[in-house]
Parts: sequence; structure tokens; C-alpha cells
Amino acid sequence: MGGSTYLYTGFCTVSVGANISIISSGICVWFFYGNESNESLLEAYGIVTKDKKLSDALKPKQCPNCNEPNKPDSKFCVKCRMVLTYDAYNETVEEKQDKDREVQSLKEQMRLMQDSQTEILALLKEPAKLMAALNEK
Repeated sequence: MGGSTYLYTGFCTVSVGANISIISSGICVWFFYGNESNESLLEAYGIVTKDKKLSDALKPKQCPNCNEPNKPDSKFCVKCRMVLTYDAYNETVEEKQDKDREVQSLKEQMRLMQDSQTEILALLKEPAKLMAALNEK
């Protein structure tokens, strides 16, 4: 244990001697001997399974399109931008729907502005209607 680097989050670790660690979290205190604390924490975070095999948490994610290895938590391929997860697919669909709604809103605003501009031009051509419109407001 001595000289090792620990990446424990939310834990207070104290090394006692070369082979004993004390890890406390809130009320509970656990005593581990040798490499037991490292293995327990790796199991707790799903990095190593009980039979000491490396889980899929650290294996690179292969792109089905270009076979590029990607980070395990990647949503898109770094090489070809292919969607790698269902969550990423849903995000892209939602983003497309948001953009489509925004385009429709902008089209409607443009149509209203054009209608207003046409109305203003018609009023400018006939000063009597313009004066009447101004007196109404």
C-alpha cells in the first residue's frame, strides 16, 4: 500500500504500515489488509468483477462503421461521428426536432413581417388611409 496513488472519492484513507489501510466513510470504518482495499473499490465501481476480470467499463468501444476504438463512455465515434449509444441517438433526434421547430417559428415571423411591410407600403401609397390609420391609434 505504501507509495500507491489512490483515486477514492468521498472516502478518507489512512495507510497504517505497509499492508494495512483504514477507509472511513461517515459512521462506518473498514479495515483492509494488503491489496484487499484496492480490489474492493474496483469492484464497487464496476471496473473489476468478483472473478477479477476487467469489466467492459474500461474496454474501448468499437465503432460499427469504421472500427475506430473510442473511449468507453463515448456517444459518438471520434473518427466518423457515427452514433455509438441509444442515448446519443435520442439526443440527435431531439436536437433535430428543436431545430425544425425553430425554423418553423422563424418562417412564421418572416411571413408576419412581410405582411406588415406590404400593409405599410399600401398605406404610404395612399396618404388619406395613412392619416386615418394614424388618427385611430
